[in-house]
Formats: sequence, structure tokens, C-alpha cells
Amino acid sequence: MEQCKVKILWIDDDIKRLKLRPYLEEFEENGIEIIKVSNPIDLDSVIASNKDIKCIILDISMPTGEKIDVNKSKKGMRTGLLLLQELISNNDLNQIKKVIYF
Repeated sequence: MEQCKVKILWIDDDIKRLKLRPYLEEFEENGIEIIKVSNPIDLDSVIASNKDIKCIILDISMPTGEKIDVNKSKKGMRTGLLLLQELISNNDLNQIKKVIYF
């Protein structure tokens, strides 16, 4: 029987930047599946289709897209914090660890 992979949801508009590659590779080399989201608008559908996520890693500074008010996010500088508030307020996600970074 195949062992179930641990899944991490990584939300960053620059998920493909070279600076992140070593971290992504380290996780994947250790059997952790990284689900990458680069646009906040996709977040709800990704979470809905991946109920077994163990951790969410979230960049603070991202474009707002259509989901977040640009003024509330201070022109994208707080987009991740607003998304974090949304994630925390969702009772279905209480058991998922959340990590933020710049």
C-alpha cells in the first residue's frame, strides 16, 4: 500500500523564484508534496480540493488580485496578512499549521 504524502500548501506570487527553489526541493526530496498557489483568487478552490493539507506557508507581500481590497492590503504589502486572517477565521482549517514569511 502506498504511503500517503504530507501536503503543504505554499502561497506566493513568486513561487518559481530561484531563492525558494532549495526549500521546495528539500521538502519534495523528503516526501512532502508542495501544492503551489501563486494567485489568492485560486486559494479557495485549492483548499476545497485538498482536505489533507498539513501546513500552509504564506508570503506576506503579494498582489491582491480580485480577492483582496488593494487599499486594505496597503497596495499588496499586507495581502498575505489579510489572507492569513481569512484562513484563521475558517473553522475547517483550525488544525492546519500556518507559517508566514517576507
